[in-house]
Amino acid sequence: MENSPSLFAQASEAAGHGDRLTARCLLYELIYFEPCNHQAWLLLSQVVDDPLEVEICLRKAQPIGEEDLPGECQESGPGE
Repeated sequence: MENSPSLFAQASEAAGHGDRLTARCLLYELIYFEPCNHQAWLLLSQVVDDPLEVEICLRKAQPIGEEDLPGECQESGPGE
């Protein structure tokens, strides 16, 4: 997998040029490896066609409290 900033930058550029399909593909790849990447979910909400998918993406893009985070999204503290 390419590094996350590179995938996000490529997806953002593709979206900016109107290439929604390429942007979606890149963002799906990024989110597969980083399911808690809120910026990726937000951008994905702008390039999907289905209103239900838009709603799901926007929900996942919202910052949530640490107590609500699933295990894979929690940041480890020092020594953990």
